[in-house]
Amino acid sequence: ELSNYLAKEYMDDWRENELKEQNMSKVSEKYILIGGDNAIITEKGEAVRSKSEKIIADKLYMKEIPDVYEQPLYLKGYGYVVPDFKILNVRTKKEYYLEHFGMMDDYEYAKNAIKKIECFQKNEIYPGEKLLITLEASDSPLNMIILEKMVNKYLL
Repeated sequence: ELSNYLAKEYMDDWRENELKEQNMSKVSEKYILIGGDNAIITEKGEAVRSKSEKIIADKLYMKEIPDVYEQPLYLKGYGYVVPDFKILNVRTKKEYYLEHFGMMDDYEYAKNAIKKIECFQKNEIYPGEKLLITLEASDSPLNMIILEKMVNKYLL
């Protein structure tokens, strides 16, 4: 039970440090979510931008996987981006970014998604290594089976 206690302590410290860094970033002010009447609130009590991001956030919360939502990240050659989630695998101490691309049937959105993924790769953040990606389009919703397998493979 000592190892469970230490893992929980590590997880809490990681999240606290990440949130502190997020709050100190001037870039993050640009991305603060104003909930309003249409706010989508996760089980953890945070506002997110879409129902699919809520599903992802709730899955992480349910599995006690620490994450930070929309923490700004500087990518050389692209500038600041806000990955949907920065996530910690407590067991391996490895950090991942998870991007949800939810409007892939929109041409401009898909074009920007490709550019963003390429910029991650140019900064040595590769899909399946440090970058996790979920996709959906209007006729192809978030695949919950794939999400579950990805969480189990990379984050537990």
